[in-house]
Amino acid sequence: MKRQHFGLSLIGIVVLLLSVGLVLADTTVREHYHTEGIDTFYCDVNGDWVEDYTVTAHFKGNFILTTTFNEVGVPVSFLLNGTFNATITNDDTGEFILDHQRNKIFQDFQTGGFTVNRTWNVRIPYMGSHVHEVGRIIFDPSAGGIVFLAGQHPVIENPNAYDFCAMLGSGRQIGLVQGWRSVIPRG
Repeated sequence: MKRQHFGLSLIGIVVLLLSVGLVLADTTVREHYHTEGIDTFYCDVNGDWVEDYTVTAHFKGNFILTTTFNEVGVPVSFLLNGTFNATITNDDTGEFILDHQRNKIFQDFQTGGFTVNRTWNVRIPYMGSHVHEVGRIIFDPSAGGIVFLAGQHPVIENPNAYDFCAMLGSGRQIGLVQGWRSVIPRG
């Protein structure tokens, strides 16, 4: 009886060691995410930082997050690959724009650097593209920022190029409500 009990314990230990070995050997975890919701942007026309009208964004996104771990289980990098689509409407006039993004973002946790490959198109119906961004951006914090830029990147060259308030009326964005989050001022 003792031999049988010892044999079962030994088998249990072997199974445990094999499962730990399999976990350490499998160093990549892939997760799928879907998000959708509504963001509200507050727009100021006359510069008094008081809301004059709102712009509402109805959005959906689908993403795959792949995280790579080292042999002791510490994350070393991630790859985020996905799409994001939104219809953004001036609540007073009914004018709207369409936002479509396809992003692939890789981050190396050891260096802190990341690479973004993207296609981003913001269209005003019947008027064509307002913002068209496509290409690769490589950021290295140890070098002080962007170290490589290829393609068209109007939002990097002019951060105001993607101001919904300016696209759908006059004025500028002064705040944002994202789902359950509170107002985030933007100067």
